[in-house]
Parts: sequence; C-alpha cells; structure tokens
Amino acid sequence: MKHILLTLLIGTTTLAFGQTKKVQFFGLNLMQYQQPVRVGDGYQAYYKNMGDTREQGRIVLNETNKTFTIKFLDGDEWVGKYSKITTEKTSDVMLGNVTRVTYIGKWTDDNGDCELVVTTTESSECVFNLRSTKVIDEDYKIDTWKKVFRFFNMGACLQSQ
Repeated sequence: MKHILLTLLIGTTTLAFGQTKKVQFFGLNLMQYQQPVRVGDGYQAYYKNMGDTREQGRIVLNETNKTFTIKFLDGDEWVGKYSKITTEKTSDVMLGNVTRVTYIGKWTDDNGDCELVVTTTESSECVFNLRSTKVIDEDYKIDTWKKVFRFFNMGACLQSQ
C-alpha cells in the first residue's frame, strides 16, 4: 500500500512541474522608451504610446524547456529562454492586490534581455506584459526597458495543455 501511495505522489508531483501552459491574445499595445525626463531632483524614463494592433496569437509557457513563446497567427514567433523566476505580492493602483510572476531571460535569436510578467488579480484575472531590450543610461540613472508590450487577453490566465 505504501508503494502505491508513493508512486501516486511521485506521479502527481511530476505532473505539477514541466507543464506547457497557453493563453490566447487578441491584440497588443506597445510602449517604447524615448528619453529621460526630469522629475523633481532626478530623471525618469519617458515612454511613448506606439499604439495598439489587432494581431492575434497565443502566449506559450513551457516549464520543461524554460521558454516562453509569443506565437502570432501569421506564423511569426518570439522565443525567450528564462533562467530565473521571481514572485511578488504587491498592490497595483489599477488592479488592486496582485501577484506578479516575472520570467527573466534572453531572446533565443539575439541573446538580448527580455522578461515576461504575468500579473494575477485577486479575482483571478491575468495581465501579460513582455519587456524587451534593456536601456541603461548612467548619466541620468535610468535602468529600464526599451519596449513594453501589453497583450489583450480579456483577463484570461495561462491554462495547462
């Protein structure tokens, strides 16, 4: 009996890790870093809203390969390989209390920095942001991202497939 329970426990644990999870998106918004802007005694990053697109596709998180992929319906794919995951519980002005999970990694095509940020609200809705290409300006003490994409996913979260 102990052998059967141990086998079931190991099998269940194996299923919990190494999953592939997906969510569809129906468009995206791009904010792009433009320049440092003086605010008070320091500088902050100024982003320009580059607009929305209605490109569709899905976000795929592969926990076995440690990758996240943005797959567009037109066949284009952006693949990031993550090496670190951080989790933070915080309060967001627009969303309230949230849990933010960040997958920190590099693009597989050019080895540039990237991260996928999955924010989950208390009502179990999810927001997906993709950050690409670091901008570091030591003169103005700016350490930020050049491009920030927000995906329109109607609040859906990643689902195991």
